[in-house]
Amino acid sequence: MSGEAAQEWRTLGEKLGADYFVDGDIKRLGGTFDVGVRLTEASRGVQLWSDRYLAQDTEIFSVQNEIAHRIVSRLVSRLEDAGLQRMSSKPTDSLAAYELVLRGIAALRGYRPQDNEDARQLFEAAIEKDPHYGVAQSYLALSQVIIGGYAMASTKVLAGALDLALKGVTLAPEDPRCHRILAIVRLYLRQHDAAEQHVRRSLDLNPHDADTVCQMGYLLTMRGRPLDGLAWIDRALRLNPIHPDWYHYDRSVALYSIGEYRSAATELERLPLLGPGARVRLAACYAQMGELQIAKQHLGAAAVAGFSPLDYVKNGIVFEHAADIEHLVEGVRKASAQAE
Repeated sequence: MSGEAAQEWRTLGEKLGADYFVDGDIKRLGGTFDVGVRLTEASRGVQLWSDRYLAQDTEIFSVQNEIAHRIVSRLVSRLEDAGLQRMSSKPTDSLAAYELVLRGIAALRGYRPQDNEDARQLFEAAIEKDPHYGVAQSYLALSQVIIGGYAMASTKVLAGALDLALKGVTLAPEDPRCHRILAIVRLYLRQHDAAEQHVRRSLDLNPHDADTVCQMGYLLTMRGRPLDGLAWIDRALRLNPIHPDWYHYDRSVALYSIGEYRSAATELERLPLLGPGARVRLAACYAQMGELQIAKQHLGAAAVAGFSPLDYVKNGIVFEHAADIEHLVEGVRKASAQAE
């Protein structure tokens, strides 16, 4: 965008008191509509997102809904990112807890070994500043679950995280993030019904949050409904094309569950860091495809002290039904047979 055009957006934003603008164009070619749409940040005149859609006469209303959903999702993501970028300019004395939570969320996005522990300490510091900060309580619960190993976390860790997540929802009942985090904790406690209730409550509060939409897809996969789960995850990908890497992990589980082993492996291989759990699941994918040499390599890479591939697939992925667990165990056993 030229400097002159950017200045025009800034001037218009100041005049109207608007932070963002949506504009576009539409062409009609017979019975087909060609729709272009753009989302622009007024203060900098920067285009945040754009796309084009082709729709028949009968599809135009569904396209309008999809455009609206994607714009809202990008704004949700953009506002959180903007908060992370501006936190150093906020008054530390009056908004210290808020800054600490933002820094903690940013740390949780990282891949350094220390990032999750840094996040936990930041959330604890935020709670010291404001014990009634519900979002801080919820994110502390999430950080503890992550550090504990997600579903492999001890009963004590999960119980403590549940107490924190419940407190977070009590303190901030209208914050969708608190319900989403409570759903995650309950899922790892194998409380599938309760987890789904809280994901749905989070979606009631913000139906356009791509992270929650993806979380619903993962939960449905855990409940033995991977096709429904894929539909939700793919919707999340459309809502937020610039999504966190964990979307690939969730999508790979659903794809494996329906026997799409090649696609499941591709999703996992998009992750920037492959830990032992991801390596085991890749081994299962390649073993199911009959590519046993590659399966053996991934299983070997997962061989770290204290880690059992079979224990991980039996207990580290919280499927509700035994048949789904056995499907994954089958892949690991095929890979293990080759490795022996």
